[in-house]
Amino acid sequence: ADSSSASARVYAAGYALIEQQRRRATEQMIVKNLGAWEEHYRAALEHVSLGDLMDGTHGCNELSRAAAQELENFGKVAACLHMEFAAVLPVIRMAWVERYSQFDRPAPLCDITALPQAESLSRLARKRFQAYLDWIFGRIDQKDDGAVSLVNDLVRMCLLLASHAPVNRLILGHVPRPIPIRPGLLIPVQTVEPRLVRIGMQFHVWRDNAIVARGTVEDLRDEEVSVRVEQTHEELKSIETDMRIQFVPAVSRTK
Repeated sequence: ADSSSASARVYAAGYALIEQQRRRATEQMIVKNLGAWEEHYRAALEHVSLGDLMDGTHGCNELSRAAAQELENFGKVAACLHMEFAAVLPVIRMAWVERYSQFDRPAPLCDITALPQAESLSRLARKRFQAYLDWIFGRIDQKDDGAVSLVNDLVRMCLLLASHAPVNRLILGHVPRPIPIRPGLLIPVQTVEPRLVRIGMQFHVWRDNAIVARGTVEDLRDEEVSVRVEQTHEELKSIETDMRIQFVPAVSRTK
C-alpha cells in the first residue's frame, strides 16, 4: 500500500470538508438577521469553530486560552496514538496500513478491536489504544457526521504516518542476564548504538509481539544506559536475555 498517497488523500479530504463547512457557515451568517441573544447563541453553536474561539477578537481571553488548550490536547493525544501505532510490530502495522489506505471515505476507527490482528496485542496495549481513542471521540458531538468523519480521518492519518517508522534502523538493546523488574526500578540496558540513545527517550520491552514493560532513559554510559521502569505487565517478573528492547523518541502527554 502507498501510505504516502493515502495520507495525502486523507488530508485533502479533511481540508475540503472544513472549507465546505466554513463557506456554508459564512453564507448562512450573511443572510441571517440575528436579533435576540438566543439567536446569536444558537448561531454560534452551529457555526463557530475552535479557530474562531482562539482568535481572541471576541474579547474573552479565558475562552481563547481554553480553546487553544483543547487544540493542544488534541495534538498531544494524536502524537501518543501515532507513537502506539509505530510501536506495533511491522507485520501487524502493515496489515493495518493495507486495510485503511484503501478507503476514500472515512472508516470507523473508534474501537481498536476492529483492526486486523488487534487480538494479538497485549491487553495493556489494547487498553492504551482504546483510552486514546475514547478521549478523541469523546471530545466531539457524535451526532455531527462531519466531526465524526474528521476524527476518524485523524486516527487514520496517525496510523498511515506510523507506517513510515523505520524498521531497519531500530535502536535496540538487550540485557546480558535476566534482570528483575518492577515499576520504579532503575536498571541497566546494553545497546550497540549508544550514540543514538538520548536521555528522556522511552524504552519498550517486547515479549513475542507485545510490549510488556516501558519506561524512560535516565543516564548514558558508554555502551550501557540506565532506564527507569514505569509500567510492566502484571505477570512480568524479570527481563530475559531473549526479550527485545527498543528505544523510541519520547512524546509529551496530556495532563
